[in-house]
Amino acid sequence: MTPAPASNVERLGASPRLGRRIALAFALGAILLTALFAALSMQAQSRLASEVFARSVSQLADLTARDMGGAVKFAKTEIIEETLVHLSEANGRAFGGARVVNAAGETLDEVGALTRAPAAAALLARTLETGEPGASADGLTQARAVRFGKGQDIVGAILVSWTDAVIVADVRASAMRLAGLGLAIALGAGALGMWALTRLLTRPLVQLGATVRKLIAGEDASIPGFERMDEIGMLARSVGEIHEQSQASARTRRALDSASTLLMIADTEDRITYVSPSLVQLLDRAGDGIRKMVPQFDPAKLIGVDFHIFHRNRSHQVDKLHDMTEKLITDIRLGERRLNLVVSPIFGRRGQRIGTVVEWLDRTEDLAILAAIDETAAKAAEGDFSRRIKPHGADENLEQVARQVNRICETIDRFLTEVETPVKAMADGDLSHRSGAEFHGRFADVTGSVNATLDRLGGLVADIKAAERAMRGNIDEVSGGAGDLSSRTEAQASALEETSATVEEISATISTNADGAKQASTMAADARDRAQMGQSVVGDAVGSMKEIEESSARISDITAVIDSIAFQTNLLALNAAVEAARAGEAGKGFAVVASEVRTLAQRSSEAARDIKELIAASGAKVADGVRHVHATGEALGGLMSAISSMSETIDDIARASREQATGMQEITQAVSHMDETTQRNASMAEQSARAAEALRTQSDTLAELIGFFHAEAASRNRAA
Repeated sequence: MTPAPASNVERLGASPRLGRRIALAFALGAILLTALFAALSMQAQSRLASEVFARSVSQLADLTARDMGGAVKFAKTEIIEETLVHLSEANGRAFGGARVVNAAGETLDEVGALTRAPAAAALLARTLETGEPGASADGLTQARAVRFGKGQDIVGAILVSWTDAVIVADVRASAMRLAGLGLAIALGAGALGMWALTRLLTRPLVQLGATVRKLIAGEDASIPGFERMDEIGMLARSVGEIHEQSQASARTRRALDSASTLLMIADTEDRITYVSPSLVQLLDRAGDGIRKMVPQFDPAKLIGVDFHIFHRNRSHQVDKLHDMTEKLITDIRLGERRLNLVVSPIFGRRGQRIGTVVEWLDRTEDLAILAAIDETAAKAAEGDFSRRIKPHGADENLEQVARQVNRICETIDRFLTEVETPVKAMADGDLSHRSGAEFHGRFADVTGSVNATLDRLGGLVADIKAAERAMRGNIDEVSGGAGDLSSRTEAQASALEETSATVEEISATISTNADGAKQASTMAADARDRAQMGQSVVGDAVGSMKEIEESSARISDITAVIDSIAFQTNLLALNAAVEAARAGEAGKGFAVVASEVRTLAQRSSEAARDIKELIAASGAKVADGVRHVHATGEALGGLMSAISSMSETIDDIARASREQATGMQEITQAVSHMDETTQRNASMAEQSARAAEALRTQSDTLAELIGFFHAEAASRNRAA
């Protein structure tokens, strides 16, 4: 046997490195596979956690907006600030910020800096304008209209921003822990593989190399490894080609038959030459689906059958396989089974194509679990957490992921059910329900916030009811007082109206008396002038009796006038005395004047009677006229003095009457002003009564609105 070249001998001596390379490749493959599954798990869990968190954020924004209606309506900034601070403290690092505005868009309170972004401000303005809920693309910024009142009018809006960095970090940390565990398993498997390769591969190769070197050296040696079913056996069989080739083929076939690997081998004409028993079993299970495409399909009679029986476009597959120089990976569906095919060309010693080997991988269960995970995540994104995944027959890592997804769904479903009960009861006006289940982390924070919100809302309802009852009592008192005031004011206005009419009548009477006094003054002046003329006549009476008679006739007329004046003056004095008596204390001075005027009137009447007697005597005693002319002149002089005094007195009466008329006009104006003021007071009292009645109606409406809530249990909880 020709000795091998030295370089070949050295390469044979270097074969122990092969075990380390294979072990390294195995470890790298395990690490890559672990990293792949860890990345997929982290991506799925991150997406699911973000979606669940966004939905929780939306619900929390709805609850916060509903709780702020009254505070935003009446600009209770301290309540708004307390709510936002509590929201920030309850959510910790996940809380990004919040902003509350009134209906005019004015900021009432703001926490955090995330709400100042232009996109957030635009979202808040759009929600305030339309009243529709708004959210950012990732769902972490929520805007809600704040409503209040029976008509649910928009009184403002709230913008709340969150960050899912904490949740994403937790998910990544969990994924990294799983990756670390997988890496440890992979490294352990690599170490075990290294040990196994050292014992099963490297050592036999070294022994075979020593045997080959002995054979090269011309020594006799038995070739080890004939009984092995691996590459060592192939090397051993290559030394003894004829015997070892036949033995190796048999051993290889038996090894493939006993292995669980799904293998199919075809020759250069694409006829099937080998099918592993495990693959036959798989094809038998999928036989019904395959026979829909190939009616004559029989998994027990595949040897010699065209390799492309599973493909509809045979020519395309033939060209594709014949031109193939490296492995091809593809997926096919056989009935309900999903299979992954790894097609590899088989080359001979000289590089010629001698066949094709196909490794079948059944991925039905793996894909089913992945599909179930996707479906469960989709349903969870839609709010349905009732779906559960049945991990059976799939990869261990996928089963672990499925169990974790089930656990997440169960926890969220239980949490939402626990929170939904008190929230639904609150929507029906019952504030007595509370969440009593035990949760951890953010779930515990949310349930605690819900319970605290219900406690505070119950206390608020109880306080509002107490305030409404107190307000109702005050309204009743105000309403009764306003009604009494209105009645008294109307009575006072009626009395003032009657007084005003009476004062106007007195004023008219006084004006009439003043006019009469003025006329009497004029007549007294005329009488004085006539008395002066009578005195002249008396002076001339000595010369002519006829003139005396004429003068007597005129004097008779004058006495009639004086008698009339005296009568009228007496009536005027009597009326003045009556009016002075009506005026009371204020008319005492006027009563004195009236008494004097009456006295003067009586004296004037007596003087007139005397004059009449004198005229009668002068008519009887014409003969004695001359004798009595002198006496008559003296009497006329006294009469002129009396008339002058009476004229002055009448002038005083007229002047006093004018002053009294002016005073009565002022009194009339004052009484009229009082009457007008009283009328306005009566109108205002009536308006106050109507306003009190309207306030009573609004109080009844408030009582009806707040009566919707049953806050007794909440009040007991707060008292406890």
